[in-house]
Amino acid sequence: MGSAAGFYCLLGLYILFSLIHLLFCFLEKEGCRRLTKGLCLPFLLGAVLCLDLNAYLLSLALLFGWLGDLCLLKKHKVYPFVLGVLCFLLNHAFYLAYMVLLLPSSSQWGVGLLAIWLLLPLVVFPLLHAVARERYLSFGLSFYASALLVELIAAGAMAYYGLTAFGYLLILGVISFILSDSFLGFTLFRKDCKRRDFYIMLLYLLAQALIAIPLALI
Repeated sequence: MGSAAGFYCLLGLYILFSLIHLLFCFLEKEGCRRLTKGLCLPFLLGAVLCLDLNAYLLSLALLFGWLGDLCLLKKHKVYPFVLGVLCFLLNHAFYLAYMVLLLPSSSQWGVGLLAIWLLLPLVVFPLLHAVARERYLSFGLSFYASALLVELIAAGAMAYYGLTAFGYLLILGVISFILSDSFLGFTLFRKDCKRRDFYIMLLYLLAQALIAIPLALI
């Protein structure tokens, strides 16, 4: 059993620090934005652990999400960006693994979703290459984008089987992640826009909470 008081306290701090960070993003205060970006996800991780101390996969997912946040503070540099994408790939992989383990006939679901994950890049790569225009980068990003789509399928299956009372929030969380990453990619490779970090982080912080909390409540 976890601590309900600890959960609500840490979730409140996650919301508070997220709002502070979003305010700096909206005002485009770059120094404060960078300073507060890495202070949000640790509170969500703490809130999840208050619900379930044995939530190892969820903890690892959030840990790599936090590391990805730190790496993407320098998203305009190649190596930090690539490392950040790798961290977020692991973020989604651990979320996906947790969902698969909860699904009926989990081994069959695991094999099926893995097959889809390996085949989807064949479709996604040409689309990303048209945007990023870097072959190797597009190849890596195609596996990341495919992971998001597979995660959406798994979230839909979780909702279909009624494995969480908040299945629709889980689906909304993955969709928010897809929108956040799509907007990040567009502003990074195509056209920058005013207050881009506000919109990216609004969707991203919402996504992490909408995925992690419903899963932790199971």
